[in-house]
Amino acid sequence: MVEKVEVVEKEESVKIKTSTKKSLMRVVGLLQEKTGKRVTVDDAVAYLIRRFEAGEKKPELLFELFGVLKGSKLSQKLMAERTLDEERAKRKYGA
Repeated sequence: MVEKVEVVEKEESVKIKTSTKKSLMRVVGLLQEKTGKRVTVDDAVAYLIRRFEAGEKKPELLFELFGVLKGSKLSQKLMAERTLDEERAKRKYGA
């Protein structure tokens, strides 16, 4: 009889700013509220990556989540830079 072997992925540490951690914990809380299940930080990061890879590009939601002030010059600069990044990516990758 062959036993089923469970493959465990290696866990690693990542250094992030305290403000980023707080924002990430907000995502964890929102996902827990939405799903009604326990959500880990890894689950939240995986969720954000899946959304990004799926093409759900709504930078205004990310800016809201991570606390960028609307109406500030910084917010306008970030939006302009994001647009330039997307244009560069289209030219480079043809997407």
